[in-house]
Amino acid sequence: MGAIRENKILSHDADIDLAMPREVYDDYIENKIINAGFKKIKEARLLDNTLIEVTFKYKTAKVDIFLAYKKNDKIIFYDYMTTKDLSPNECIKKYGGLIVYENVVNNFELDKHLMYEKKLPIPANYHEHLIELYGLDYIYPNKNWSGADREIRKKVDFYAKIYYES
Repeated sequence: MGAIRENKILSHDADIDLAMPREVYDDYIENKIINAGFKKIKEARLLDNTLIEVTFKYKTAKVDIFLAYKKNDKIIFYDYMTTKDLSPNECIKKYGGLIVYENVVNNFELDKHLMYEKKLPIPANYHEHLIELYGLDYIYPNKNWSGADREIRKKVDFYAKIYYES
């Protein structure tokens, strides 16, 4: 969203969120990221061991890579959270994992967008894609918006665990 709305990383965002097809993300990609100076700090997996997110850190910046799964003409990615009254560890003890949400968006082709003097891949239909993710008002900054506000976000009947790197 920052690439389109402000042509930069959002200043109020705590991290950089990217998505990548699961079939593209492998040890080679992970090693390229690590060799570029990033440190892998965690993975999130569904209880069936499906990888849904990998987080890296470079100095003070965090980068979350959400793994996307293609199904017919849709793309599925997952996020997770605890309940308001439980810590992540308490949620895992009570439910066996963190609560998982499925986000389904329309399939899209990639295009290039110039940001920070680099051509970066973004959805070719970025306007429609950002509306799917953030609603019609995505173009207006809203520091109070959270993933829980996403209309396409649906709770599912399976859980996730986080694995921290040492």
